[in-house]
Amino acid sequence: MYLTKKYGHSPKDLTPGEISEQFITLSRCKRDAKMLKQLTDYFGALENYKKAA
Repeated sequence: MYLTKKYGHSPKDLTPGEISEQFITLSRCKRDAKMLKQLTDYFGALENYKKAA
């Protein structure tokens, strides 16, 4: 859901550049607790939205 919303297409259709961008973001989350919390909070909000719909 996150990737579809971010890129406007299915995750299976990600370009190599989009995959690289996500790898970099996730790598940064490993080193930055604040960034990881922001991302997990965002995922939580998406999950709550999905359940409410």
